[in-house]
Amino acid sequence: MLNQLKQKALQEIRQAKDIKALEEIYRQYFGRKGELTEILRSLKDLTEEERKEKGRLANQIKKELEEAINNELRCSPIRSSMPGLPIQWSARPAMRWAHIRTRSA
Repeated sequence: MLNQLKQKALQEIRQAKDIKALEEIYRQYFGRKGELTEILRSLKDLTEEERKEKGRLANQIKKELEEAINNELRCSPIRSSMPGLPIQWSARPAMRWAHIRTRSA
């Protein structure tokens, strides 16, 4: 089931014609009611062994799909003409600043 979802998503990402299509694909899989999001939420109902196995696979697929979308964005000819677009999408934004306590005086 997860591998079929991955193949379907990768095919849709490759066939995306523009950035709006990529945004829609991102929402379809990672949005609040996204397919992959629903699968990750349903892990709580599984046994511990199944949860470990399917959770690891689901997280790996999530990472691969995010990388595929990011690669399409970087390679998109539209990207270079629209500098305001994000370079990377991720469910977890990168933390790029230091906490005030960790800064040197």
